[in-house]
Amino acid sequence: MDPATEPPSRSTCTSCTFLDDFSNYWTAVMYFQARNGTFMRAKQLGSLFHEAANGGITIYYFDAPGGYNITAFQKGFRMRNGDPTVRDKESASRFKGITYTCLARPDTRYTNVTSEELWPEDESQPFLWSFGDRTGYGHHGDYIFGWKGGSLQRAFDAKCKPILNCAKLPTQEISVANTCTKNRTVAEEVDGWLDELPGGVEVLG
Repeated sequence: MDPATEPPSRSTCTSCTFLDDFSNYWTAVMYFQARNGTFMRAKQLGSLFHEAANGGITIYYFDAPGGYNITAFQKGFRMRNGDPTVRDKESASRFKGITYTCLARPDTRYTNVTSEELWPEDESQPFLWSFGDRTGYGHHGDYIFGWKGGSLQRAFDAKCKPILNCAKLPTQEISVANTCTKNRTVAEEVDGWLDELPGGVEVLG
């Protein structure tokens, strides 16, 4: 992925509400390891109001308090917050901008119920990230800037608070955004019961 090539020039649609946002946002997939050692991808519910998309995340852009002028990311900007190699709380504490929550009840934003006979007999924690982290401390989020032209800067200059209610940005209906998907490019099974994590990733921690 050449940083000189902007995502809008390679895309035919966007799954974002804003038509000018062709950025790439990524977080890891969670797996459940049953007592027999096999793995199953945990079902991911769509982000708020995008439930029909069967997955995804919610991204917020906020203006800075106090009326500061903000400069938008520039062409080619990429960012990773967190470190997939981290396996302890002290090291993970360096990263303040990313977190996740496992919700306990359906009325707190749904949950996934796993059959008790699949739970490890020793009652050990059976969830892990797709990059092999069982501790949860290696969780990370990746970002590739892809706002079209100067659209994000125009929103900042207009002091939209928050940007998700900005008249300066063209939008599309959520139902239309949910139809924008990308075909799988690697012929590998990621669903169903698997003998190993996709890519043959080793479980560490």
